[in-house]
Amino acid sequence: MKNLIKLTLVTVITFSIISCGTKSKKEESTDSKSAEATEILAKPSDADFLAFMVYHHMNYMITTAQQASGTNKLFHTRELPTEGTDPVVTPALDHIYTKAVIDLTDGPVTVTFPEVEEGRYYSIHITDMEHYTIYDEVFP
Repeated sequence: MKNLIKLTLVTVITFSIISCGTKSKKEESTDSKSAEATEILAKPSDADFLAFMVYHHMNYMITTAQQASGTNKLFHTRELPTEGTDPVVTPALDHIYTKAVIDLTDGPVTVTFPEVEEGRYYSIHITDMEHYTIYDEVFP
């Protein structure tokens, strides 16, 4: 009888130790879902990345148009930008900018430069609504 009790006790302890070291299928499923959620949050999908880019570009155009008091109007900055004061992610902190959001619904636009004295720096960078460069020129 004592041997039967000892055997039962050892069996119960063994099963307890084994069950403590393993996870139920429900726990494994929850852990894998948590790992998947963490991975999803850690790396955006291509669609998420594209949606963020489109949102950022549209937001930039709205901000620029508001600063210029509408579309088809130039907005000339008078001071050098400082970090966080310009909607451009990384503006050149030693450039004064002129910006505009141009509506091409009624046709193309011509950009005419004033005469620039020799050796003076200027640049123009024209982008489409997704910030792909259409035209750029830098002198000298």
